[in-house]
Amino acid sequence: MKTLSIIISSYSAIVSSGIHHVVTGLKIPGCQIIECPPSEIIPIVERTDGPSLIFIDTLSIPTDVISTIKSINPEISAIVIGVYHSAIPLPLRMPFDELISIYAEPESIKSLVKKLVEQMAPAENSTDELTPREKEIVIGVVKGLSNKEIASQLNVSVNTVMTHRRNIASKLQVHSAAGLTIYAIVSKLVSIEDIKAEML
Repeated sequence: MKTLSIIISSYSAIVSSGIHHVVTGLKIPGCQIIECPPSEIIPIVERTDGPSLIFIDTLSIPTDVISTIKSINPEISAIVIGVYHSAIPLPLRMPFDELISIYAEPESIKSLVKKLVEQMAPAENSTDELTPREKEIVIGVVKGLSNKEIASQLNVSVNTVMTHRRNIASKLQVHSAAGLTIYAIVSKLVSIEDIKAEML
């Protein structure tokens, strides 16, 4: 796996420093921790070239920025964790992959980060053929569906789709939709006629 970036974005130095301190205690190999104000979050994410866990203070950033962050490089997994101060209405929860309270115990934060880092690790059988579910996801990508649309179609979470996409990229060493399209045609997952029909 490429270097994991843990980005912590809040206008509160106490919130940022607290999360930084807890995450540092995990001693994740090859992990870089970046603190930044919400006004700088997009350029920071644009500069990361590997998977990232992004802690965002829910009081500091509009929720529509979350979809912008996730669209910067859909081939690289970015998991966005909302750090909330009080109850959040459901519509405001939706853009986040995970939520955690500022009052959460350090062990809860560590447990969440460990779980997400494990999900981001490439599959052990990275040289094996794609699983049936991974093939379904390749077909969805080739059809031009977003991660959210694929998740809805397969009745899984967006986070699961992103994990599968990361494993697919690791197995095939293909990191673009165009490359997956060629793979899908050669592997007979789709036909050229299917591709043409999708373009009409």
